[in-house]
Amino acid sequence: MGLERLREYQQFENINDLRATIDIYLNNPALNTNTRRVLEYITSCATRYTGACTLLRQTIADKLHISKATVARALMTLRQENMIETHPTRKKSQRGGSGANIIQILPCETPVETPHDTPLQSFEDAKTIDIGHIQGDRAASVNYFSLSNNYLDTLQDTPISVQQEQTLLKNLAAVNQESGLSPDNLNVIGLFSTSVSEAEKMIQIILRAKACVSQELDCSILLEDTQKSIHITLLKIYKNLKTKAIKNQDNYAFITFMNLFKTIHEEAVTATRYKNLNQMTAWLNQ
Repeated sequence: MGLERLREYQQFENINDLRATIDIYLNNPALNTNTRRVLEYITSCATRYTGACTLLRQTIADKLHISKATVARALMTLRQENMIETHPTRKKSQRGGSGANIIQILPCETPVETPHDTPLQSFEDAKTIDIGHIQGDRAASVNYFSLSNNYLDTLQDTPISVQQEQTLLKNLAAVNQESGLSPDNLNVIGLFSTSVSEAEKMIQIILRAKACVSQELDCSILLEDTQKSIHITLLKIYKNLKTKAIKNQDNYAFITFMNLFKTIHEEAVTATRYKNLNQMTAWLNQ
């Protein structure tokens, strides 16, 4: 296969777009250290045909000094997270084996608009939305941030019925007070979740996105100052998850909240600059 065929698999117009997407992917909590290293190496090889390259697993293993099995697991994770696609080739290697696969880096899901753009229905209105019925019993492992109630602690290793799960979802705000999210936001999550583990995952996504942005921008973001924005963003996310075909819903939610917290920080920085400028102007005019 001629390398020119890689043009058919390009997904990005330029290197900057590719790099911006990779920066988002590297913050995904589903990736471990080796998976991030594999993704970064693939990216370094996919600059000529932005987002596409041909690589053997053994080549990646040799370059990163890891096992071929580790590379295989990393590629599987990246495929599951819809970050890459691999396309086998029919070309035979000199030793008689199959040729290098084409690895295609995929653009991230387009996140919802920030909550500053358009108004959305309130939480009270959202209660009327039909979110379907929970199907069958689920044996869920409850993984709360903090449970002060001993009764709830015993549920962590116990299969729970649909009725118990519904009760926990209705009282999500009561058992997750230390998460930092407001009762209204926890109620939204509980309303649109079909299981306790699904609700807990959304809480973790929000907190992880906040932590990643705080680390990336070297700033402090207070949850109490962002509750309204989180509330509107949650409603928009759940609306899009119900009405659009989104392959990786966890990654979609994570990227959306990353963008939200970045926007909040940028607006806070801009407001501070204007405040300082006005104070300086007032001082000079005295």
